[in-house]
Amino acid sequence: MVKRDELIKFIYQTIGKDLLAKALKVDEIANGAQILGKENVSKIALGTSLNEEFLKEAVKREADFCIFHHGFDPRTFKSRFSLSAQKRLKLIFKNDLTIVGFHFCLDAHPQIGNNATIIKRLGAKIIGQFWGEGWGFIAKFAEPQSLTALKNKCAKIFNHEISSFLVNSKPVRTIAVVSGGAKPGAEEMAVMEER
Repeated sequence: MVKRDELIKFIYQTIGKDLLAKALKVDEIANGAQILGKENVSKIALGTSLNEEFLKEAVKREADFCIFHHGFDPRTFKSRFSLSAQKRLKLIFKNDLTIVGFHFCLDAHPQIGNNATIIKRLGAKIIGQFWGEGWGFIAKFAEPQSLTALKNKCAKIFNHEISSFLVNSKPVRTIAVVSGGAKPGAEEMAVMEER
């Protein structure tokens, strides 16, 4: 068992104060503790997105601390919580769950983030930030990869078929990985094409 506040402090230290500070500036979604539950934590549940089904399963498995990429989204329409948001909140408060979300931080962390992990699993090395506020990275392979090999690696990593349009058979050495905040504007597209 661990104290809730000690666990939160450890997670914040692992992510780093600079990245947490940047997240406050660039992301409107949660990057930190949102709802504090029990003071003593015996089991942690990890999930991509907070939803009712996940919370029910976490409670069933006796978790009392939940960490998400997409935490609780408190945005409302005309200050009214939807029925689904109310159900999630009831589950959280009834079971005294701690809810922690790390949106930008889990996309932008250079060692443990989603994009960094994808790059490592593809066998490339990060060489710089992609575009914008740091949602993704540019990486290089030691040796050029065929598009088919890259597609197959992605299918294995993501555990599903990859849709692709292989219009060029030229091997790839430099890639960009952006798993979140990935919709570029015209200016960003021009910069990407130059790289």
